[in-house]
Amino acid sequence: MPSVLGHAIVGATTAKLVHSYKNKSKPDWRLLFVSLACSVISDLDGITFILGIPYDSFFGHRGFSHSLLFSLIIGFLAACVFLKKLQLIGVREWRWIGYFSWVTLTHPLLDAMTTGGHGVALFSPVNIHRYFLSYRTIYVSPLFISGFSGYAGFRILFKEFVCILLPCLGAVIVMEKLYLRLRAKARGLFLGAFSFFCVGFIFINKIHFVREELISGIHDVDVHEITADLLGDKPYGIKNLPVIDIPGSRLIINYNELGKLNLLNQLLTPRDVPWASSSFPLWLGGAAGRWQEPYLVQIFRSLMGSSFASRSDLLSLLYRAQTGNPQEFTSKAELDRLAPTEKYDLAVGDYSLGTTRSESILRGGGSLDTFPNAPLWSGYCTSIGLA
Repeated sequence: MPSVLGHAIVGATTAKLVHSYKNKSKPDWRLLFVSLACSVISDLDGITFILGIPYDSFFGHRGFSHSLLFSLIIGFLAACVFLKKLQLIGVREWRWIGYFSWVTLTHPLLDAMTTGGHGVALFSPVNIHRYFLSYRTIYVSPLFISGFSGYAGFRILFKEFVCILLPCLGAVIVMEKLYLRLRAKARGLFLGAFSFFCVGFIFINKIHFVREELISGIHDVDVHEITADLLGDKPYGIKNLPVIDIPGSRLIINYNELGKLNLLNQLLTPRDVPWASSSFPLWLGGAAGRWQEPYLVQIFRSLMGSSFASRSDLLSLLYRAQTGNPQEFTSKAELDRLAPTEKYDLAVGDYSLGTTRSESILRGGGSLDTFPNAPLWSGYCTSIGLA
């Protein structure tokens, strides 16, 4: 889930937009407080962890409390509290019910955009399956304040600043500085154009709900499982690395065998310059960071999450780098800019970038709880650059 602060910002923004639309000069504190309560109330199901209720159960975290029906119920109750007296025959009452239901619904929609945890039971109790949106960009927030320290908390807050706070500020500015100054007909055209933009954005990016079990790699990654895969018989495992150019045509991965060859008691000089001069720190993406890119670009990619190239793009890049066309040097430069893990994936023929995705998830792309208090400088030493 996004942090409580992120959900509260959305609730406060919707209250501000409605307040501005009604053109009131005095603050409406009751509207603000009820909107804030609606925006965060779904996470009261966090108590289920203390009560021992399973995550995947009906009343578990992100279960029924994150559904459309629950949003409608809370919207009705919130309208009763806000209006003090509710008559279901008036249009005004139904508008407030719809408003508070929407504010409550923003919570599961934001949770469906997170990069980890379980999906939301949006259609419960009719459909108990958990769902994510296909557009997932918000980091999972820890349940406790202590989880916001170190690298993990910095990434979470920065991502919410970019993906939640800035759009909310933009919406308020557009409402007060543009929309309210337009005439009635112009407002209609503005809303039509905005609706067309939203529909177009959803259509172009093919945003839709996806059942959780149909998405791979959304949960916490087990380091031991990754190690077992690399040492096992997977197509991208160490045992299947090409050994044609290796003396004896055999890759030695056993520490004792390396010692017998007297390779551990002498100074080894790398044939090529390593990818980094000191380390692969977390805040620059770890081993999944692209070290040939400008420093600020590395930081931004790490904070916002790395995007992964498609299989077709990778194959095209390799083909252009191996041919003698005029783009040869450009393509080789593109290859040089890839991250160490990306180069490893390409070397072993794993065009789904399994190792890179795993490293990205472990360092924060999927579950920042893996290293909740890790300092910014921590990471791999340059020995991985020589591998």
